[in-house]
Amino acid sequence: MNASHGYRAVHLIVTTQGASVEIQVRTSLQHLWAELSERLAEVIDSRIKYGGGAPQVNQLLAVESEITAKLEGFEKDFRLLPNETTEAHRSRMRQIQQSTTRMKVDLAERLRGVISRLEGKQR
Repeated sequence: MNASHGYRAVHLIVTTQGASVEIQVRTSLQHLWAELSERLAEVIDSRIKYGGGAPQVNQLLAVESEITAKLEGFEKDFRLLPNETTEAHRSRMRQIQQSTTRMKVDLAERLRGVISRLEGKQR
């Protein structure tokens, strides 16, 4: 999945009854990132969605996008690890999974907070 200005999603084109429809599939974190990008574009500068606008805003979006990708990539890689039989190893793996989940929850809360503040500025 290639990110365009930080945006991440899987795009599917489905043709049914002679009409083509694009379906975008994204994770909840990818969706929050997209909402953040939309709000920033509405409140600050519409060019933000396409990589324009203030460099600081683009940097923020790039960092948040990269954090999302790394967390989700880590989860995917983690699932591919072999299952070890020792209790100590299983316990450590559970701790790592819990830590990753906490990081995702923290990121989601941070993104929701910024989106909420931006929505308040729109009114």
